[in-house]
Amino acid sequence: MQKFADLVIKYRMIIIVSVVALTGFFGYHLKNLEIDTDILRYLPKNDSVVILFNEVGDKFGGTALAMVALETDPKDAVHNVFNYETLNRVEEITERFKQMDEVSHVMSLTDIIDIKKTEWGLEVGKLIDKHNIPDSPGELEKLKEYTLSKDMYQGNVISEDGKITVIIARLEKDADKVKTAHKLKEIVKATKGNERIYYGGIPFQMASVLGFILGDLYRLIPLVTILVMVTLFFSFRTLQGVFLPLF
Repeated sequence: MQKFADLVIKYRMIIIVSVVALTGFFGYHLKNLEIDTDILRYLPKNDSVVILFNEVGDKFGGTALAMVALETDPKDAVHNVFNYETLNRVEEITERFKQMDEVSHVMSLTDIIDIKKTEWGLEVGKLIDKHNIPDSPGELEKLKEYTLSKDMYQGNVISEDGKITVIIARLEKDADKVKTAHKLKEIVKATKGNERIYYGGIPFQMASVLGFILGDLYRLIPLVTILVMVTLFFSFRTLQGVFLPLF
């Protein structure tokens, strides 16, 4: 150990210059570091279930779906989404999502195909006319009964009790999922309403993971620095012994 210490002292200038140079080199390249929030990349690539999941996601776009659920406030007089204010908010969010370059398709209660059986055959149209959203209690009740009577809507764009509806946005293949998720959230927050908002889908999960990682870094880096300083102080018992290694 003494020989190693003598060697360090003998070549101290070379060692100090080398350490400073390496620190500067790696410090400069810190700007190129990126946080990978794609949780799918952490799954074992050779696992048969993971392979199948990725194939289905690539084929049907499941990993590119961002979902926003609106739940009506239990304190509201009409505790279901079939009220004029909620439907208008759904329509506003839907239209603003559709205007985004990162979004390829949007499906919601106010923008979904409805197929009706008539005496002349089948009638294809929209479930709700976005330019003429019903506002009278009678029309809204009729719309509620009709929507909840069809299996194609229950569990897809609306819950069975009619209290929750979902807006599904399919992202473009080359869209940045995290940045797009933040944009979608900003759009939802900018709309007015008393509904409770829930976010689902891989893009929103990735955005949440990024928030967790950054939050941990902001807390852990200062704590680790303090821990290192305390350890150095009890090891060397001098301020030089603390700040020189830390520097």
